[in-house]
Amino acid sequence: MSLNWGFTMGQPRLKKARRSMRTLLVVAMVATLVAAVPTSSYAAPGDSPRPTWPDTASLTVTNVTDTGATLSWPAALDAGGVTAYNVYAGADNTTLLGTTANLTINLTGLTPGTPYTVHVEAADADGNESEPLTGTNFSAPTTYTTGASSNPYSIKLADFDEDGDMDIAVANETDSEIGILLGNGDGTFGAVQGWSTGADVDGDGPKNFVVADLNGDTDLDIVAANEYSETVAVVLGDGDGTFQGPTTFAGPIGTHGVAVGSFDAGTTLDIVAVGWGADVPPPPLPPTTTNGGLFFPGVGDGTFGASTEFVEGPSSHEVVAADFDDNGDLDLAIADLEDARVLAGSGAGTFGSNQGCWSPE
Repeated sequence: MSLNWGFTMGQPRLKKARRSMRTLLVVAMVATLVAAVPTSSYAAPGDSPRPTWPDTASLTVTNVTDTGATLSWPAALDAGGVTAYNVYAGADNTTLLGTTANLTINLTGLTPGTPYTVHVEAADADGNESEPLTGTNFSAPTTYTTGASSNPYSIKLADFDEDGDMDIAVANETDSEIGILLGNGDGTFGAVQGWSTGADVDGDGPKNFVVADLNGDTDLDIVAANEYSETVAVVLGDGDGTFQGPTTFAGPIGTHGVAVGSFDAGTTLDIVAVGWGADVPPPPLPPTTTNGGLFFPGVGDGTFGASTEFVEGPSSHEVVAADFDDNGDLDLAIADLEDARVLAGSGAGTFGSNQGCWSPE
């Protein structure tokens, strides 16, 4: 009786233990399944997977101004559909620049001269955000005035005040001046100061110009091509960012480009000037005459001797000098309306026939 009673009393305990084991097994299986689901596919428990970007997705910045920029990107992927794109600045999400349902956004209110690191995150209806689409850095530029209606045509960089910081020079066509903006060494510049390139009552219209030490005093000077007055202007620098009044010489017809170098094998710098030429019809027709360029031999003190003419071809826009054939003499490369021409230098202030010509289409 005692043995039978013990067996009868143990049966309920055994069943209870088996139920407990089954419960523990189910809990363990659920925990295993939950752990097997990648957490990156969910923004929060119970939500749908977050949006993703195509493998080749990139963020593009265009139309950058001092206060704005345009961002664009490809569509993100999401099973339920992307409802918005959030644009952030900085490495974290604390600065929201804007939100849009489109694939582009125009940012406004940017601070001039400020670098920006931006990224975009796609959001779905459940509030999930994608990984950031990053890798885009840009700076809102700082705009400096060159004068009201100055119409700057060309630009050069040099240290005009000899303080070790780069300055900016621009040829202001309408003002008939070279505008100088002195650099502060921190990426900012002072207000423009204008220096005349001539005194023609109808305006001189400086186009292209070069920077060089023309008189050997180690201070940078300027040579400008004045199209309106058809003159070459020499503006000597004082080494502190200021300049003297201009000295002008009669230039070629439609004076438009100048180059500086030692073209006659001397030790002083000379000037070469080219121009549009006479009777230039609108393109694509060629000019009816061939204009001559002018060579001005340098004296070494910032003055120049009488000019001599050379045939440089039609409709010349700009000229540069270099030794293209490695013979020790400076040659000329001239750009016109249609092509580029190379004139071989003789080392005596003269130049050979051009190696390129206008050809109709």
